[in-house]
Amino acid sequence: MPYKFIPQPTDNLSVSQNDILNNFTLANSTMNQNHYPFNDLTPNNGKHKHVQIPVGSLPIGLVALDATLYAKTKNTESNFFFSPDNSGKEYQLTTAANTDFSKFGLEVSVGTNTGGWSFLPGGLVIQYISTTGSGNVTITYPTSLSVNGSGVGIKPFCIQVTNLNLGVSGIVSAITETQFTLNRGTGSATFNILIIGPKT
Repeated sequence: MPYKFIPQPTDNLSVSQNDILNNFTLANSTMNQNHYPFNDLTPNNGKHKHVQIPVGSLPIGLVALDATLYAKTKNTESNFFFSPDNSGKEYQLTTAANTDFSKFGLEVSVGTNTGGWSFLPGGLVIQYISTTGSGNVTITYPTSLSVNGSGVGIKPFCIQVTNLNLGVSGIVSAITETQFTLNRGTGSATFNILIIGPKT
């Protein structure tokens, strides 16, 4: 049965009793979505089980200085955004990349190297790679970076290479949104690499 706005001024309790009971049943059922329901008498009563925010867009009618958290789609993935007021400003808080989830926050195999990635606010990702050996090697990012509106890849904002063996080269070249070439020199060495770039 649908929720009914009762009692009306002309309603008698004897007539409205079933409707009122139905409204309370619906309210308990609604509370049970992501919460512990009214009839859960444990210490968890009324607490959130989890927070579920449907994907939308920047809400309209925001109030000055009211902070707003919402979800919207970016790069085909659902992400959290924050607006500090009614100015229309949006701050992207998360960067999801489900196809590369197996490398998120871990150090796992990435081709012949090891590495992983995590996100930074603003639609950025931070990636880390370790490689050992000599000569030129292609370093593939744990997760690829963005392309612009014309389909052209956006290069990293920063690539930092730390040479753990002094006296060996660490020159970077052929940089794209998915990989770059690292010259490891003639003697075997280990390099730790940090990459920051856009993924929105």
